[in-house]
Amino acid sequence: MIRKFIVFLILIIVIKTNAQIQFEPGYFIDNTGKETKCLIKNVDWYNNPTEFEYKFGENDTPKKAGLNDVKEFGVHGYSKYIRATVKMDTSAVDLSRLSYQSKPEFKQVTLFLKVLVEGKADLYAYVQGNFKRYFYSVGGGPIKQLIYKEFYVDDGLVSRNTFFRQQIWNDLKSECIHRKDLEKLPYKKDNLMRIFKQYNECGNQVKFEAPERRIKYRLNVRPKVNFTSLVVGSVDNNLTADFGQKTTFGLGLESEFIMPFNKNKWSLFVEPTYQYFNGKISDNYQKQISYQTIELPLGARHYFYFGESAVFVNVLIAVYFDINSNYIIKRSDGSTFSDLKIKSNYNYAFGVGYRTLDRFNIELRFYTRRNLLLGYLFFDAIYKNMSLSIGYTVF
Repeated sequence: MIRKFIVFLILIIVIKTNAQIQFEPGYFIDNTGKETKCLIKNVDWYNNPTEFEYKFGENDTPKKAGLNDVKEFGVHGYSKYIRATVKMDTSAVDLSRLSYQSKPEFKQVTLFLKVLVEGKADLYAYVQGNFKRYFYSVGGGPIKQLIYKEFYVDDGLVSRNTFFRQQIWNDLKSECIHRKDLEKLPYKKDNLMRIFKQYNECGNQVKFEAPERRIKYRLNVRPKVNFTSLVVGSVDNNLTADFGQKTTFGLGLESEFIMPFNKNKWSLFVEPTYQYFNGKISDNYQKQISYQTIELPLGARHYFYFGESAVFVNVLIAVYFDINSNYIIKRSDGSTFSDLKIKSNYNYAFGVGYRTLDRFNIELRFYTRRNLLLGYLFFDAIYKNMSLSIGYTVF
C-alpha cells in the first residue's frame, strides 16, 4: 500500500508540475514604445529576472522576451519591472568578503529593476539572493542607487556607509519628510517603501505601489504512525539483539512559515515531535531497550498547487533530545550485565505529501538511519524509521 501511495504522489507531481504553469494578464512595452497586452507567466520572482515568458492566448505557444527586447513589463496586480542602465555598487555583501573601503564600487549595468513605489518619487529594487540594492528617481530624473555599504575597519569590526539617508533627505525633504524619520531608517524594502509612499501621498501623486507580501504562518497538528526497526550490534554476538520492525505512534506540532514569493510555493518549518520505541528479547541474556525522544526537524518544503489542493515535497535535518533512554542487558539470574545510555545524533529525511482544502494534509517521510549508541566502542544500535502523518491546520 505504501508503494502505491508513493507512485500515486510521484505521478501527481509530474503531471501537475507540467500543468501548473500559469499565465496571467499583463503587458510589455517594446523598444519603440508600443504597449502590448498579453498573458505573462507569473513566476512571482524573488530575484530580478532577465527575461520572461508571454503569449497572447491560452492555447498559444509561449515566447520569451528579455532585456534587449522590452523597456517595461508587468503582471497586473503583482509586479512591474522597467529596464534601466544604472551605476550599481557591486561590493560584496557576505561578511567573509567585505572590503576595507567605505566607498561604493560602482559598475554600469543594464537590468530589470522592480518598481516598488511610483509617483512624484520612484523607488526600485534589485535582488539576487542576499545581494540587495535599492534605486530611486525624483520627478522623472535619472535613476540613482541609494547608497548603503558594509565594510571592515582596521580593528576587524564592521562599519556601515549609510549615505542613503542623506540622499533621501536631500531629494525628498518636504513638510511630510522630517529628519527624525531618517535618523535610524534601515536599508530595507518595507522601510524605504514607507518613506517614498509618505512623500508621494503628501502630493497626492501615488501612481503605483507593489502589493504588500508578508510571510504567512500555519500551525499544524500532526499525529503520525512510525514504521521502525532497531538492531543492536556488538563485538560479542551474545550481546546483539534484533528487535525487529514495530509500529509506534507519535505526535508533532508543526510551525510552518510560507515565503512571500514564487506564488507561496516555498515554506520553512519546524516540527517538535514525540516518539518512542520499546523492545525486549530473552535468549542467553535478557535485552531490553527503552527509547523516548523529542525529535526536532528543521526543513524546507515546496508545493505544487492545483486548485485548492497541492502536492508537496520537503527535505529536512532532524536533531533529537533523548529522554531517560537506555539499553539494558541482564544475566539469566536477573543481575545487570550492562546498562548503556542512549545517545543519538542528527539525521536527514525526505518527505512527500498531499494537502487539500487548506486544512488537511498527509505525508510519507523517509529518514536516514542513525546510531542510538554513539560513544560506545563495542556497540551500535542502528535505528531505521519511516513515518506516515495526517495533519490538521489549526490556524
